[in-house]
Parts: sequence; structure tokens; C-alpha cells
Amino acid sequence: ERKARLLEQMELQLEELEADAGEDELAAEVAAKASTVRAFERSLSTLADQVGACAAALKPLHSLVEAHVLAAERLHGDDTTMPILAKGKTDTGRIWTYVRDDRPFGGQSPPAALYYASRDRRQ
Repeated sequence: ERKARLLEQMELQLEELEADAGEDELAAEVAAKASTVRAFERSLSTLADQVGACAAALKPLHSLVEAHVLAAERLHGDDTTMPILAKGKTDTGRIWTYVRDDRPFGGQSPPAALYYASRDRRQ
């Protein structure tokens, strides 16, 4: 039962973070402040732990999508800069996107996109 409650909390938190991410690059901090208004307090570290748990739970799905995308005959890639929180400042990070879509070339495989985040071009 504890595991079910934790999963439910993670799902709710992920929904909150996704909703906030479109409006604010510091979505976790915004969600932490919003939870205080709702009469319960969650620290930023707790939210980060929950996001990490979600990422671990979704890793098998990510691995399947990754294998599918990287097996493509044609692979489209892009990197986009984004602000990321650092101690006392904001750094420039990157979102790396790899897309597989062979439909214009008569391919039968479904299109898919793969995303990675990094703090710089080296990672």
C-alpha cells in the first residue's frame, strides 16, 4: 500500500511539474511554492527525489524508445539551449533531440523522438 501511495504521489507531482514547466523553467521550485499554498509543504529536495523516482520508473520505457529511434536509417538531431538552475546563478544547458520519421520516404516504422538534457555540450 505504501508503494501504491508513493506511485500516486509521484504521478500527481509529475503532472504538476509538467503543467508548470511550460510556464516557468524553474518548475520544481514553483511546484514547491504551490504546495505550500495547498496547506502542505514539500521541500525542493523532496520534489527532486520524486522526479528522480519517476525517471527511474520510466527508464525501461526510455530504453525501448531509445533503441527504436537510434535504429533508424535517417536520424535528425538538434540541440536547444535552456536556462538551468545553478548555485546562485543560472547556467545555459542543452536539450538534445533525436527524431526518427521515415514516413516521407515510405518507411513503415512509427515516428519517435528521443530527448536528453545536459549542462553543456560535452555531456
